[in-house]
Amino acid sequence: MFTLLSLLERGFHPTDKHGVTIPYSELNPRVYFQFTTEYGHELGTVDFRLLASEHPKLVENFCKLCTGKKDPTSCTTNGKTFHYKGTPVHAICANQGLFVAGDVLYKNGCGGHAADAAVVVNEVPSSSPRLTPGTLCMQNCKPGGTEFDSRFFVIVDPSKVEKLNDGVVFGYAEKGLEVLEGVMNEGTANGTPRTKIQITDCGLY
Repeated sequence: MFTLLSLLERGFHPTDKHGVTIPYSELNPRVYFQFTTEYGHELGTVDFRLLASEHPKLVENFCKLCTGKKDPTSCTTNGKTFHYKGTPVHAICANQGLFVAGDVLYKNGCGGHAADAAVVVNEVPSSSPRLTPGTLCMQNCKPGGTEFDSRFFVIVDPSKVEKLNDGVVFGYAEKGLEVLEGVMNEGTANGTPRTKIQITDCGLY
């Protein structure tokens, strides 16, 4: 019986291009972000589970930006490697219950860049995404569009989000909600952080 089940699982289990079985835990990878204030106070680390099964292109791009890696065949970045480490949380919107980060280009919210090209395209948002504290979203380059770069936002208080029309849900916080609340404590009505907060470390588990 055990042998039969093993064979059945092997027949339906996902494999990579070399035929090697991919562990289920790697299908939806987990990443971490460490947040620190400008005064050197560590707010803590947040773990996010990414929905690669729903948005593979966005997740692949996000993981590369978390690790500072890119496709070695890419020639559109002029040799540059983009990394979330060292970038700021450039907007903390108290009235909207979310904060925005991920500008690897100008580090002020005015620009972004995907890992291997200027943008990642052809990702369509789900019609009714589940919004919970710690919802991770990629920000559209244009509202309602299907092009994304590196900028993302985290919804900490879903009750303040009326409609999600400028992003795509592609992950959820599994650990560190209190850290996200600590980031939100530095928010203002116009989004300008009262205290500068930076991503001082990030990576893939």
